[in-house]
Amino acid sequence: MRRSITGSTFTYTEFVDRDGKYQLTMLSHSAFAPLAESVTAMLKEEFFHMFTGHTGLTRILRAGKMPIPIVQKYFNKWLSTAYDLFGTDHSSSANWSYVWGLKGRFDEHEAKIPADKNKLNDLARDHYLAECAKLIDQLNQLVPEGQPKLYAPHLNFNRSIGEHVGKTYSVTGELLSPEAYKKHLPEVLPTPDDEKILNEIISAKRLGYADTNELAEERFVKTLCLVCQNVDCKNRGSEQLMAELQKRVEAKGLADVEVKSYMCFGACQEGPNIVLYPEKTGTQG
Repeated sequence: MRRSITGSTFTYTEFVDRDGKYQLTMLSHSAFAPLAESVTAMLKEEFFHMFTGHTGLTRILRAGKMPIPIVQKYFNKWLSTAYDLFGTDHSSSANWSYVWGLKGRFDEHEAKIPADKNKLNDLARDHYLAECAKLIDQLNQLVPEGQPKLYAPHLNFNRSIGEHVGKTYSVTGELLSPEAYKKHLPEVLPTPDDEKILNEIISAKRLGYADTNELAEERFVKTLCLVCQNVDCKNRGSEQLMAELQKRVEAKGLADVEVKSYMCFGACQEGPNIVLYPEKTGTQG
């Protein structure tokens, strides 16, 4: 069966590729200069993966054709997968990678306290969870009134590594019996029937992207100027920078340019960051 690109690909690039941002940022703090310097280009590429995911999910929710419970199932699948990608809790390999200078903490450039070397993976995962919570809050603004809001699955759910591997925790964190857990999984993870529903929606061309005014307008915008508004870039003046860019675009009457905020491009230590889309060019600092 053809997998639903909208169901799986956008949630994958939104959440799983976001783990890559964290791994690469930690490597950007490496004491081995060739490794650290090579990461910036990879972080820029990772941004476009995340951008595809977040804008794709935004279009899906605006169109209002895909059942929210099915969208939630893909969140449950790929977020729980991403939790594992940060590695095991209390990892000795993460410890030694830090001690030997191969990688740093995600927020190494601004950390005020010594690293807890026994919890390096946990710390990176905590930053990831906080960022995903903000992204999901943004997406929930597009969920129609009366529909269930989207959420991140519990950290214990569907784990393949770490202390919770093989344990029968529900998507909301309750410990279930093996029998109840077996029944629970198809209720909260994508099934072939869900794929069939989504593929029927796509085949019938009922997504209705062109029916939303905002997206119809975006078709005529030749260039999006995306300005990071995450914490690091804001601390370096990105909020004022975006306001000034918007002012200049309006003053010059540039109808083919739109300045918009974006959550994070990944290269936090190089900010403030701006990316022009679809040209895929940018500037830092």
